[in-house]
Amino acid sequence: MPTVCIMEFDRSERQFQFLTEVELAAVPTKGDKIVLNLGEEPIGFMFEVYDVHYADHSATDVNVIRLGTVLEYFGKRYPDIS
Repeated sequence: MPTVCIMEFDRSERQFQFLTEVELAAVPTKGDKIVLNLGEEPIGFMFEVYDVHYADHSATDVNVIRLGTVLEYFGKRYPDIS
């Protein structure tokens, strides 16, 4: 399983910043969704992949945008499907 660096978009700074390093079944592509359990929270957070940066010298950077908790996302009844 590939190890990737999850880089979350910081809206106030207008840039991607390191969030965590994880092993995934595959390297995600733009538009994929990732669910991560962060810290002590009992519920996962939903992220959408914005971009992927491959490198020959380090783990792949996966740039993501937080969509909210899993409950918030599914509570909106799949807002990305029109």
